[in-house]
Amino acid sequence: MKIAITNSWPNLAESAELEFIERFKIASKHIGNVDVKVVVTSDDIYEYKPDFVLITHEFSRKLTEYPTIALLWSPLSFFSGDEYRMKSINSFDGYIAGSRELEHFAKDVQIDSSIEKPVAPDYFLPTTYRNDVVSLRNIVDPTLCYLGIHWDGARHSRVFQLLAKEGLVSFYGPPKGWDHVGGAYKGMLPFDGVSVMETIARHGVALCFHKKEHREQNTPSMRIFEALSVGALPICDSIAFAEENLQDVVLFIDTTKSPRHIVKQIREKLDWIKQNPEAAIERAERGKAWFEKHWSLESKIEKLFIPFAKEVRKAGLFDRVDLSRPSRGALSFISKRFSPKIDCDVIVRAGGRSLDFVKRAVDSVINADGNGIRLGIIIVDYKNRQDLKDFAINNAGKRISTRYITSPDTGYRSTALWTGLRAAEAPFVAHLDDDDTVFPNHYRQLIFVLSKNKDAKLAYSGVIKKEDDEGLYFREENFMGPVGLEIKENRRLQFIQDFNLIQLAQFDNYIQSNAWMARTDSVQAVIGDDPELEVAEDVYLYLLLAQFGPFKFTGSATAVWHWRSAGKENSMLSVEEKAWDRDCSRVVRRLSRIQYPVYASLIPLKEMTARRENVPSLRGPGTNILPIPLDLPLDSGAVLGDYIHLQNFHPYEDVGVWSSDKSAQAQFDLDDEIIEMGGVLVVNLMSAYAGKIGSLCVSMNSTIVQSYEIMGWDNFECAFEIASGSSKRCELDFTIENLYIPQADASEHRKLGVLLKSICIYSKEEFDRKGHIKLRCSEYALNDADADDLSSVNIMNVDLEANAHSISRPFGANLLVDGKYSHVEIIDLRGFDEAESLCKIQSYNDNISLQFNVSLWGEGERVPNEYIEFDHGPVFRIYLNGNSDDMMSRIQILSRNVLASVDLLLHMNAKKLLIDLNGDDFIFSEKLMNTVKMQLGELISQAIELRGLTPVMA
Repeated sequence: MKIAITNSWPNLAESAELEFIERFKIASKHIGNVDVKVVVTSDDIYEYKPDFVLITHEFSRKLTEYPTIALLWSPLSFFSGDEYRMKSINSFDGYIAGSRELEHFAKDVQIDSSIEKPVAPDYFLPTTYRNDVVSLRNIVDPTLCYLGIHWDGARHSRVFQLLAKEGLVSFYGPPKGWDHVGGAYKGMLPFDGVSVMETIARHGVALCFHKKEHREQNTPSMRIFEALSVGALPICDSIAFAEENLQDVVLFIDTTKSPRHIVKQIREKLDWIKQNPEAAIERAERGKAWFEKHWSLESKIEKLFIPFAKEVRKAGLFDRVDLSRPSRGALSFISKRFSPKIDCDVIVRAGGRSLDFVKRAVDSVINADGNGIRLGIIIVDYKNRQDLKDFAINNAGKRISTRYITSPDTGYRSTALWTGLRAAEAPFVAHLDDDDTVFPNHYRQLIFVLSKNKDAKLAYSGVIKKEDDEGLYFREENFMGPVGLEIKENRRLQFIQDFNLIQLAQFDNYIQSNAWMARTDSVQAVIGDDPELEVAEDVYLYLLLAQFGPFKFTGSATAVWHWRSAGKENSMLSVEEKAWDRDCSRVVRRLSRIQYPVYASLIPLKEMTARRENVPSLRGPGTNILPIPLDLPLDSGAVLGDYIHLQNFHPYEDVGVWSSDKSAQAQFDLDDEIIEMGGVLVVNLMSAYAGKIGSLCVSMNSTIVQSYEIMGWDNFECAFEIASGSSKRCELDFTIENLYIPQADASEHRKLGVLLKSICIYSKEEFDRKGHIKLRCSEYALNDADADDLSSVNIMNVDLEANAHSISRPFGANLLVDGKYSHVEIIDLRGFDEAESLCKIQSYNDNISLQFNVSLWGEGERVPNEYIEFDHGPVFRIYLNGNSDDMMSRIQILSRNVLASVDLLLHMNAKKLLIDLNGDDFIFSEKLMNTVKMQLGELISQAIELRGLTPVMA
């Protein structure tokens, strides 16, 4: 058995998929009769010729003729709204889901599909292989480890800090996620399929935290399986998979509690393991036995993957059928007896290209012949060439039923096609341009669809675009990354789409000329005389047939559109625009009297839903929310959504959530600890500005009220005391006097009220500490400050607890390059919460600007309204336009804190600031930053001195 497994991210040195692939290779060697090849491009797959292909991430797509199975293990919310990834998923031949919800998804999207793609009968998640280690039997003093990239920092950052402070855990992962845990960080582990299990085995206990989406959609991480495989014990949050299967193995903790309580639970579980070694070992061995029987990679490959691949091959009509005997499979409807009768005539227009193209096209038809169907070829020669005639008779004719006919050379593409259509005699007819090809199961699937749908006049497949010119490759998002390899992918998924008559009527053609098959009698009944069309003849044919009803889509891309970017022998590149205009106008005139059937679908309804501007209630009153624990900052839209009911708010964003009306409400529940002890609720807000002075009123439980005057896009922090013994349910009401209403041509199209940026309920002790920090920062004597201390004053008013010279990474940078646009995003790497964007150095067509996110500014830091722009929220920009007066006027708008931070950034060591970048990325980013420094540095230094600040010396 030969299995190709895709490395979807070939330019990432570190990825979960890469680690899984290494484990898959090890497990396959354990089995012994399974050969595995890691592939990146479609050429890799064709070279290997596997029995089937496994897709490890939905960014990859099916681009070859080999059966391709997707491992659907990402939470549904990660890809269900992503058009690119959804098209990828639609291209696959079968699905192995990781949970019931993903299984439902894979089945739901196939309702009314012409060819049903199998969904595996069992679930699969990224797991690992069997080994002989029983960790807890070999360890005298078990310790706790956590392996990860700290993607969930907003929820667990404080927990990790406290664990590190108490010395309870060792952290492993990329360095950029673990600056805040000090010596508890033990380094990066190689993605070699071995080191993770060895590390967990050395510790004996693994901490398993899951992201909200993984918990809700029941897709646990690798950590549980890794720990079980080596006879270690997982300490895990609440996830249904573990609760249902491992109740007597996993040690569960409640992660909805405050960070201190979470740490207390972890400490108690670890103490139990140490104090009860035999019971712990018994528990671990029970988990290891369950893993090896049900969830080891060896078990899944033998009992799930290999049998399921056979089912996929059968359903997708991949396998050859013996025509000498009746077929019992999907083709029984056409292969009831051995017969020379032709099932489908394939028209090949030829004459304008070399014979090599025609041979390639004919070979692809021959490869599809005999697989349960009989194909015939009609070569229509519009140049009356002797070599074509000789090939048809002496070559093709000896391998497949072939007819050679000629057509007048009128210069119209429709003439040869209409000639071939009239000559067709088989029940079905298809077309193949002489420079294109098809997959071996292409015609089989089309005949199956038409035979299953008796009223359908035409069926069609999706299309793979193949670049035939050497050295030219397609660039996909998952090919980007710091490794810098050139990914030589010359195929791309071009069309994979359900029938849409309106789109066809607009000449947006998604049915390639070699992708369709129709009933011959229906075609010959409607085509009439040659329409004499140089282009759009295929669309004209489709629209003639569409008057009898919708077409049927096979659901797979099995036709190959060969493209030559250089233009040599590429007919479409030689057609002038006026020919398109002329022929499309003629098609419209010819079809103007035809009546088309009205057919409805949910697509328009879905589009209307997607266009709704406001979501009045993001979470209804009956929706379950988590109680807010002490000292847990909820400082992003996704995290706020876990804990709060919102009414009259827009959908969540990274920076928070905007209200959509003058009055809005937020309801939440208090943790039992808060009800018992009390605390202080701190709410960070930003008001939208309607261009005139107004007011903002914030009240808690309709009793405590705080009011603010709005004079711009202002940031506010309000605090409410929560007395011990308070009710569990609390409500915040926000009333703003004036809504921001955008102009018709504005990039921001929503009505905006107040931005709820963050909420945190602090214990009295923690609030006093945070308040002290804020006071010290706000009263910092900037005009007397030494340059070394300047980093304590920054745009966020957050204590960095040291200065730029004693902290290795007070700031960092991210790079984005997208065509002509690029930016270096400068981030403040805080220890307490997640990193926040400080500013962006943006470049577009060599136009450079410095952009600040206004919602992240502190109280009293305001920008005049005429300078406000929008980029997913209010921003302020300084344009490097060469106009010193304009640049200085904008620089002087910056508050003292922001100005001091920008001065610090421009004078920091670039290697320290750009620590996350390397290679070409670093050089590009450093060049962009130096450009800003060169043009703005002197002006900012002048502004620093004018404002009474001490400048940083270079």
